[in-house]
Amino acid sequence: MVVRGGAIGDFILALPAICSLPDAFPEAELDILANRQVAPIALDALKIGNLFFLDDPAFAKFFTREEGASGDYFERYDLVLSYLHDPEKVFEENVRSAGVEHFLIGPDKIAGESHASEQLAQPLREFGVQVTDFAPRLKIGETERRRAQDRLGTTSLIAIHPGSGSARKNWPIASWTCLISDLLDRGLPITLVGGEADRTQIAALRDQFQNEALSFAIDWQLRDLAALLADTIFIGHDSGISHLAAASDARSLLLFGPTDPGIWAPRNDNARVLRAPEGDLNQLPVATVRDAIDQELMRIGIRTYRNGV
Repeated sequence: MVVRGGAIGDFILALPAICSLPDAFPEAELDILANRQVAPIALDALKIGNLFFLDDPAFAKFFTREEGASGDYFERYDLVLSYLHDPEKVFEENVRSAGVEHFLIGPDKIAGESHASEQLAQPLREFGVQVTDFAPRLKIGETERRRAQDRLGTTSLIAIHPGSGSARKNWPIASWTCLISDLLDRGLPITLVGGEADRTQIAALRDQFQNEALSFAIDWQLRDLAALLADTIFIGHDSGISHLAAASDARSLLLFGPTDPGIWAPRNDNARVLRAPEGDLNQLPVATVRDAIDQELMRIGIRTYRNGV
């Protein structure tokens, strides 16, 4: 069993480590215990025996020292890899008491200078499991892609996620407005994607372009959103949705400001980082992002024109 808390990006960054387990133990069944909204992503990455959710009341007792907390639930596991924040080792002791032979502790926070996915794989490497591919990949079929486009009701060529978990990591709304105006003027279909954390950015852009040909994919379940993003040119920040896009094989242009892409950027070949001068996204020119989009459009055989030229 792999136990992983955290949000979208946290889980996807751990996928290279998780995906190494079936190769190392081909006869074993792999279960995952994670956050309810995030865990189903694993179904598009590898074969899973069971998915369990951290908010299930059945697991609450394993996080206390009350009598009976150990139980026998975990006795069927030979190996448990936990990334939970467990400073007093309450969860670890309860799991070990069930007779689990190997309990591996992964980092619950990323520190240092190596890439996050390498840090998350280190406990397995120390255990003798080889982890060499640090680019997470979701396997999304044509049926899922078509279903996502049908749900959207239009073709999605360019997908934009204007938010992140921190205002410091966001490109200014004025810059997004300028870029979207340029793309719409050239007849390029755009979909804005987001969730609860992006309400402010989405609302501002919706107001700016309320009469324009924008489509919206807001609060979609992650597997459906991944299927939608798979065939797009995606533009976003240092965020979990950007990791989802890169893992889904979207042509991803990621705008990085104060955070280090050497630690946090997806390792996928289809992901390209545009680093803001001095780590300040206010200084990242619209022209730089626009030119990068044009390069991706040309790679897929689409050439558009500006101002009739």
